[in-house]
Amino acid sequence: MCDLCKQDDNEIRKVGKAFGYPNCCIEEFISDGRIMMEFHEDVRNDDQIFIAMLTDGFVPCKEHAKVLKGMNDVENLLLETRNIEESNELNKSVRKRKNGKTFLSKPKKRRNHDKKHLFS
Repeated sequence: MCDLCKQDDNEIRKVGKAFGYPNCCIEEFISDGRIMMEFHEDVRNDDQIFIAMLTDGFVPCKEHAKVLKGMNDVENLLLETRNIEESNELNKSVRKRKNGKTFLSKPKKRRNHDKKHLFS
């Protein structure tokens, strides 16, 4: 189970928004996390598991995961939707709680990509 999954719902929502995920992805992540913790059953589909291996945690909802998996360079596309300032602030608070470890990674590179099209 990822460190993010163990956070309360409001913390997960902050991270999801900082990552640029729409509400459908955030709410499904929270719901799936509850099911996984309570029943010890992974309810993610193959597309979500593929993306989770790239991102070390937060994944889009099943519908958006299917769309994203079909695109090239999924990891950088997800990183481009990230709000860097919010991510950095969340990183600071996580490092304090986790002795320097963080679940928010820095983007590798930025491209001119319209964020609205990624989750439309």
